[in-house]
Amino acid sequence: MINIRKLIEEVICDLTYNVSISTVGSKVQVISRLLKNKIFTDWVDSEFVNGYIDDAIIPKHRKSTITGVYADFITPHGFGMMQYKNTEIPIVNLGNEKYEQITEIKVKDSLSVIQSVLENTKDDIAYSLGPNEVYMIQMIMPNCQIMRINKIVSRHFFEAIIQTAKNKLLDIFLEFNDTMFNQEIDFDVMNKKREIDRIINKTINAGVYIEDKGIANICDSTIVGGNRNNIEIYSKAKEELRSITDKIEELVHNIDLDREDLVAEVVKIKMELGSQYQQPKVIKSAFNAIKGIVIGVAANRITPLVDSALEILKQQI
Repeated sequence: MINIRKLIEEVICDLTYNVSISTVGSKVQVISRLLKNKIFTDWVDSEFVNGYIDDAIIPKHRKSTITGVYADFITPHGFGMMQYKNTEIPIVNLGNEKYEQITEIKVKDSLSVIQSVLENTKDDIAYSLGPNEVYMIQMIMPNCQIMRINKIVSRHFFEAIIQTAKNKLLDIFLEFNDTMFNQEIDFDVMNKKREIDRIINKTINAGVYIEDKGIANICDSTIVGGNRNNIEIYSKAKEELRSITDKIEELVHNIDLDREDLVAEVVKIKMELGSQYQQPKVIKSAFNAIKGIVIGVAANRITPLVDSALEILKQQI
């Protein structure tokens, strides 16, 4: 019998030590089948296995805009020709509707494919244009012969797609660890099904959990008015979170492992706390990421601080 807890702990360690996405993906596939949660299984299939087939279900973090369109082309110049290489095309001349069509990008590929693309280049990612897009460009360059043309997408966008998936897994699995394992070597999936559903739904579906009777519960989400459903964390709690973050930052300097990743998460928390309105899920995700990174560190003094911060956040939302 497969030990689900052990497999989940392996994935947490893999994510911490940046093991290849393909290795993580194969383990997550097994876990998704064992947990018997359709939302999680569908998410794993889309992120790790097949990519997103249907445009309608592509999540927001996989949508972005290009940084520009660049081309090699030849244009008449006097009695001869002038050749231009890697020149930015003024796509703003297309007009608003066509401009939006050509600049929007949706990444459907699986995480393994995305990782492979990133490993093959250190530069931003070049996308080929479709025939209709090339035709639109040709309309604003009527006398030019286009030799090569690409959309350019920031590699940071692709890196963020991978990191978002990792963060969601950490959020789910670390909460399993906090709420369900209870020192058990393994656990009965069916007995824990309601809790599994709650944790997965609130992480992947932004907090909406539908009970068997069709009642919608909001789990650890913030439903408020205003810009992007942010909230203002109470001053006392904010100061406590700042104090905890400062202590974590001090301890990070004594850790050699993944220090850059830890610093990045600390900066993310500080920036969010410094905003007029905060996004608790962003802060929580960053704290969980820190917890995941230091999980195997000896004499770990950071995890208790993270647990304290998560408890404060729980009271706010």
